[in-house]
Amino acid sequence: MMNSISTIFTMDVYKPHIEKGATEGKLVTVGRSSSFAALLIAIAIVPMLTTLDQAFQYIQEFTGFISPGALAIFLTGFFYKKASSNGALLAAIGTFVFSTAMKLAFPGLPWMDRMLIVFFLCMLTVFVTALVERKGLSKKAIVVTPGLFKTSHTFNPFCRV
Repeated sequence: MMNSISTIFTMDVYKPHIEKGATEGKLVTVGRSSSFAALLIAIAIVPMLTTLDQAFQYIQEFTGFISPGALAIFLTGFFYKKASSNGALLAAIGTFVFSTAMKLAFPGLPWMDRMLIVFFLCMLTVFVTALVERKGLSKKAIVVTPGLFKTSHTFNPFCRV
């Protein structure tokens, strides 16, 4: 986790947005510092988590703020040829907004049910955005044909066709 935190911060935030010309040595120092800062933040948060009945459920619930939108974006991007980057962006933002609004409006609603509703709202966001933009079919869309998923006999030696 510490390695992931330092890599993500250093390579995705610090280098491109704070110091583009940073040397390797500087990036290593920033990575170590960000790991240490993340560790201090985690230590500060631990006492707040002692009141939780089930830490796993807490983690799953708040993962549910991201995953419905991510799944909706993936599925509409793959299967809906009119989906656009604007629709994906709105769904990505919407997954947080919808999840937070539902959490506040319906605190007793189970998190799995909330995730399902947010998933459909994010899908609807992509569809409505495509209708409003009226761009038509994307030129980058992949035409899905039955042969696209067929494997060769070399790839699948146990195939009996």
